[in-house]
Amino acid sequence: MHRKRNWLKFRLCGARGAIDEARMSEQVNLPARQALEAAANSICAALQWWDTPFLTNGEKSWREIIMEISRKPDVLWHYVTALRGPDTVDCSVIAKAMFTCPLRGRCAYALGREEFIGLSSEEIEKGFTTIHGHRHELYHYLQHITAVWEVFYPPLGELLASTFLEGSISPKEAAKRYIKLLNEWMRSKHVIMEEATDEEPR
Repeated sequence: MHRKRNWLKFRLCGARGAIDEARMSEQVNLPARQALEAAANSICAALQWWDTPFLTNGEKSWREIIMEISRKPDVLWHYVTALRGPDTVDCSVIAKAMFTCPLRGRCAYALGREEFIGLSSEEIEKGFTTIHGHRHELYHYLQHITAVWEVFYPPLGELLASTFLEGSISPKEAAKRYIKLLNEWMRSKHVIMEEATDEEPR
């Protein structure tokens, strides 16, 4: 297992050397040189993260989540928009605590998942009821939040859509299910849970 990983790492180092050599060639035009530079930077980033242990979603920061979804521009757009939080309405702080904070993960510069984890189940139920009452003012924000979860963890996306966009589930019932589903996602090692199992690669 480790021999194969080390061999792959060795081959990446060799590829970086070949790319660096090609970049210096006078035969390579500017667009190709720029593409090679981007490839060299990507390989450097991969080698830098190579021996980093696998993190659960609950241990990741927003930067690590962005790196993981960077090849999915539609998802990335909804995620980045959701990180900003809702426009100012009466319950925007509550909405941010319920939905933006868990998506931000560990966050040194703003409110993050720690703020959500510090809430009691009663506070979360109350928050869901308040947000449900303001769902029309928060509709645009809730659409982005739901779109993120529909990709990250579809059962959670379905729950939020049914509660806030369709109104078919009561907020108190939804709050209990939200806590359970969010904890399942936090324990996973994959941001998009349907793409892979939680087994570490061999």
